[in-house]
Amino acid sequence: MLKQIEPKRVTIEDVEFAIYPFGAMQAANLSGELGKFFGPMVAGLVPLVLGDSDDDVLSADLKDAMPLVTMAFSTLDGDNVEKLLRKLLIVGKNISCQYRDDNGEVVQGVLDQGLIDNIFCQNIDGLYRLAYEVINVNFSGFFKKLLAQSGVQSLKGTILSKMGNTEPLMEAGSVNLS
Repeated sequence: MLKQIEPKRVTIEDVEFAIYPFGAMQAANLSGELGKFFGPMVAGLVPLVLGDSDDDVLSADLKDAMPLVTMAFSTLDGDNVEKLLRKLLIVGKNISCQYRDDNGEVVQGVLDQGLIDNIFCQNIDGLYRLAYEVINVNFSGFFKKLLAQSGVQSLKGTILSKMGNTEPLMEAGSVNLS
């Protein structure tokens, strides 16, 4: 019953992370932001990743899902990406990590801004992978439920209407292929 004491352990960049679930209120706060940013992206791309499967996008293999995560973050402006990553990785103090320093000594600590900067400097992909794992721990099933409530076709229609008419682009691209 005590779900918050069982971490998921993942290793990224030779650092072992222990990801503990968020409290209910923090998860509820983040669910709104995640649904707003990831929902339409997932609705449009879930058939490409999962095909006709009934699985949740978060149950997809990490290598298949990472393009979704990266693409979803790329749709945000930099300030919103940083804000969302802070909420996912730092604010709740729900991630601890263990690594070896330059002297080979084991170092343990709660993930903070300094550790993020040191661990993921020149490897933003690793940072997104950790964010994906945090989302997976806390929101597994979230997107499946979101899609079931809203309907994939309805969300696809919303995406296409926001994108505008892409037919002229398609025609122009077809001309170039001839």
